[in-house]
Amino acid sequence: MTLLAEFGEARKKFFFVLIFWLTLSFFFFLFGPTPPFFSRDHTFAVIFLNFLRKNLLPQNVKFVVLSPMDPFLAQITTSLALGFFVSFPFFLIQSLNFIFPALFEKERKLVLKILLPTIFLFFFGALFGFFLILPATFKILYSFARPLEAVPYLGIQDFLIWTFGLAFACGLIFLFPILMIFLTKWKLVEISFWKMHFKEVFVFFLLLSAFITPDGTGITMILLTLPLTLLYFIGYNLSKVFK
Repeated sequence: MTLLAEFGEARKKFFFVLIFWLTLSFFFFLFGPTPPFFSRDHTFAVIFLNFLRKNLLPQNVKFVVLSPMDPFLAQITTSLALGFFVSFPFFLIQSLNFIFPALFEKERKLVLKILLPTIFLFFFGALFGFFLILPATFKILYSFARPLEAVPYLGIQDFLIWTFGLAFACGLIFLFPILMIFLTKWKLVEISFWKMHFKEVFVFFLLLSAFITPDGTGITMILLTLPLTLLYFIGYNLSKVFK
């Protein structure tokens, strides 16, 4: 197959993924899980957004709309995010269908073995960000408003940027063991590298966690660094198995 033909095949697959993602997002924006299914007040996007607000924000923080377009854009953003997370496994499968012909048999078996762990780690990381890092971050940061006697509030768009941005970042970071396995399997990195440079990687995790969770106290930074360190050791040991 020529390079141009491969490009055309990749474009078809990813266009199909894009249509699937947008269709799901459109469904989440318009429909809900209970009758009447077509209701503006009970769509999947509205229900999920309210669920996040109640579970992530401290009770004393006011959830506000700062412009006429904010409620509409918030539901669009939530629908797109829901569509992305639901279609993520489908995206991985389509990606594998594209690259499989270029892989050797051993490499195909390796990819199939780590497919489910990849999906699990991504969603586990996203949920970890949602329900552990974000609530702690909001609680700690808004506690600084109390001595100032300021009214704590958060715009709906800022809330979504914080929520989905951090969840997506955590999902990607939790895939680090998968990256370690591939780098070792393809002999781009030696097994000894992961052991020799643990201290540098640990400092990198600290800096990365501080950047992602800027609460100023270091609590959420530690909450994120600890599981990343554990995943690093898991990735190191699995790299020895799959090398």
